[in-house]
Amino acid sequence: MAVLLFSFGGALFAATPEKLPPCTAAAESGLPLPSTYAHNNDPAAYQTLLGNFLRANTYEKLGWCEDKTVRDTGPWINNSYYGTHPAVRIWYSPSAAKWVMNGRHGDLPDGAMIIKEQFAPTPAAQYDGWTRDQLRTYFFNNYDWTIMIRDRKGSADGWYWGEIWKDQTPDSFAPPFAVFNLGFGLYCVRCHGSAESLMTFSSQTNIKDRPGEPLTFRDDYSWFWNGPVQPPSAAQIAAARSREEGAPLEPEQMPAHPVREQASHPHVSAANMPRLAVPHPAISNDWSKFFVSTRVNAQPHPLPGENYDHVVSPAGKPQHFITSDQCFGCHSGNRYGNVMLWTDTRIDSKPLVNISPFGEWRWSPMGLAGRDPIFFAQLDSEMAFLAKYHPDQQSKIVNLCFSCHNAMGQRQLELDTGKAEYTTAYPKVANLEDPRFKYGALGREGISCAICHHIKSTADKSEMQFIEEDATGQFQLTAADGLEGPFEKPVEIPMHNSLGIKPVHDSYTQSGRICGTCHTIHLPVIDAKPAEAAHASNEECHLERFSYEQATYLEWVNSAYQNVINPSKNAGSVKTCQDCHMLGTLNGNTIQTQIAAVEDGKYPAADFRAPSNELNVPMRASGYARHQFQGLNVFLLAMFDQYNDPLGVRKCDYMSSGCSGQEPKSGIPFAMRNFLEQAAEETAKISVSKPALQGSTLTADVTVTNLTGHRLPSGVSFRRAFLDFKVVDSQTNKILFESGATNSIGAIVDMNGNVLPSEYNGSTGPGGHDYQPHYWSPGKPITSDKQVQIYEELLKDADGNFTTSFLRQDCHFKDNRLLPLGWRKAGPDISQFYGKPLEETWSEATGDDPHYQDPLGANGQSVVRYSIQLPPNTKLDGISVSAQLYYQAIPPYYLLQRFQQAPEGEGTQRLYFITSTLDTTKTPFPGWKLMVAQATP
Repeated sequence: MAVLLFSFGGALFAATPEKLPPCTAAAESGLPLPSTYAHNNDPAAYQTLLGNFLRANTYEKLGWCEDKTVRDTGPWINNSYYGTHPAVRIWYSPSAAKWVMNGRHGDLPDGAMIIKEQFAPTPAAQYDGWTRDQLRTYFFNNYDWTIMIRDRKGSADGWYWGEIWKDQTPDSFAPPFAVFNLGFGLYCVRCHGSAESLMTFSSQTNIKDRPGEPLTFRDDYSWFWNGPVQPPSAAQIAAARSREEGAPLEPEQMPAHPVREQASHPHVSAANMPRLAVPHPAISNDWSKFFVSTRVNAQPHPLPGENYDHVVSPAGKPQHFITSDQCFGCHSGNRYGNVMLWTDTRIDSKPLVNISPFGEWRWSPMGLAGRDPIFFAQLDSEMAFLAKYHPDQQSKIVNLCFSCHNAMGQRQLELDTGKAEYTTAYPKVANLEDPRFKYGALGREGISCAICHHIKSTADKSEMQFIEEDATGQFQLTAADGLEGPFEKPVEIPMHNSLGIKPVHDSYTQSGRICGTCHTIHLPVIDAKPAEAAHASNEECHLERFSYEQATYLEWVNSAYQNVINPSKNAGSVKTCQDCHMLGTLNGNTIQTQIAAVEDGKYPAADFRAPSNELNVPMRASGYARHQFQGLNVFLLAMFDQYNDPLGVRKCDYMSSGCSGQEPKSGIPFAMRNFLEQAAEETAKISVSKPALQGSTLTADVTVTNLTGHRLPSGVSFRRAFLDFKVVDSQTNKILFESGATNSIGAIVDMNGNVLPSEYNGSTGPGGHDYQPHYWSPGKPITSDKQVQIYEELLKDADGNFTTSFLRQDCHFKDNRLLPLGWRKAGPDISQFYGKPLEETWSEATGDDPHYQDPLGANGQSVVRYSIQLPPNTKLDGISVSAQLYYQAIPPYYLLQRFQQAPEGEGTQRLYFITSTLDTTKTPFPGWKLMVAQATP
């Protein structure tokens, strides 16, 4: 017969299977495995089943093994508790107990359970000397369990995790989309992933009637002077027994209600999550007048909530893509140690802000791309045209669009089936039994963690090879069992134990090319006509068969900041995409933090934890890259702020306890602040020359300098910036002249408040063929309030109509967007960067403006002259002159085209619902325009 030897404190103990305590021969739970409920559309179904098992005290009645006593999980010092859990008493199902007592060897059978009773208030000394009856009566009137159920089919880590407490709201998919309290792949793995084996720290030294003593922690007894908790009286115990055992006492019979301690285990439910709602005004008169020609039925068409987006790393072989809730346990700011939470010193109250990878990615345009209401409305317009004229192209184009905006879902579908057939139906699936559900859940995550950290290096490719083979979302993938990151020798154990995936060092995550894959979009011109017919309708420009819908990366390549072509020539000025959009500073201070909140050697001692030298996540003194990915699109953020329910996102951050009402409640204000800082400090600067007055004609030049590493604006063609130039009577504050004024919806108007015809650009009504040409000094000055300098790209389709379609860019009619510093017509090296990619960085319809040609084009500037008539007898010392540069992500003419082209589309109706009543007075862009810079002479 085999004899097993165990060592505790240097002494050897022998045990044989026959000598294991009777509790190891008790019956198992009899509950079905949680994985059998994995596709149940009621997320509370198994929660109810398990809750009934626990509340009936079934585990004790079955005679399961239990801890010796209530014990601490960390020290109590100066009236503060530092445990990873509250004070606990653990119960073990027979199979779990035998595994622990037999030296934790081998695997655990499915169905094994570990049940942790959590006692509050802490520390455990509060319960010294209490009897079993007192503990049971007290606990069941204030119960709080955390549970582990072994189920190897459910996820890579092999456990179903959960917490059930008194007054808990059942898990639900309904708004405000509370994080589930039970399930596979929960945040519990951020600590349990550090266990030596099988995700548990269980030790037989804790179990009753086994050798050894539990770990103890310092307790300075400072709690005692506040009055220790009192055990239930004999009458209270008898009252509980007189009813069904374990049933709650009546309120007057209950012991004093303890203080909940939620520092590391926030009790979050829909009932206590802050809704953070924003009221919406009625549709304005300006809106009604401008969009009078549209017939859109405004409907929210809600997307499935964020807590549907739950795809775990599967058992067995890992898959490439999992949802971000598999990452946020470790890579979101955590109050236990304040990892990745920083004090915002620019605000008087000095709140903690979440500068973690997940916390900032969540509110970036990348994190919101899969739910972006602008994208879905754009897609409706494209589909309406294709359905009418090119139905055979619909599936191909939809799949291509989703290769970036629903990247994980589209890619995982292709990996699983070998077919590129992702459709608009996938992101709307809310039925867990539908085989499309997993892909929709992945897709709604947008450009999520596993996308960027799975993009394969292209270091062995030339620049033109990369553009041809990897752009337009056609990036290649690294292996499924690794996730690439910038730090050498990353800690592997927690991620590998939790996900079956290892972090891998790869400097490619710091290359601008990793961004260029989705910010270089090369699309077919779907309505291109035969050459002769095309030239007859569009004589003013060169016609295209393929067009770059987006060329931000190419613009950067033709700038002073690039480092992919002969980088030594740009020495001293190199800035990659990450340098600007993934800052390593906050308020000018270098961020120093860990990049993950895992249980390592800085936590209280635990049995059977992996060696600290294999767990300790280093404190990074430098090199930490924030994942804010900010630009100027605060318009999108405001939509998610005010309409988070129909767009399906929770506004609070779970891991920093924001979802239980603690600060920070929402990450959106902090994200907006990041966007506004970039707008004010790193986007553009303007200056106004000293005006000259000859007779009644005032002349002044406004110089705009681009501070970005690409065009301004950049990205999709409909974004625009414009100048508001104003002359005001200093005595009366009367406006004597203004070019660039707007109404309440951001439409540019003349001095009488009339919307300029050019604001209807591309519509089916009057003004659809009007536009603002490029103005410059000295050759083409602005002389009228009906003339405005707009920095924009204007496109025409095959019929010569202005369009914002991504598929009908037959003619690049106007492009006077500001060039980046270092631009050259021949680019950085004509032998390495040439042809259509290089030509895409050139301007269109800028006349003889020298600032859009060599050599002045390298300055990244535009100079606009204003030569205007003022009232007779106006004096220079009696007026003030000013200029503002404004930005619009979705100008009114863009919305008008969406609402006219696809009024029946769900995405179009959703966008109308949101934009028609969005309250811009509660945003950084009152009047639908964001000020970037301003100046006076």
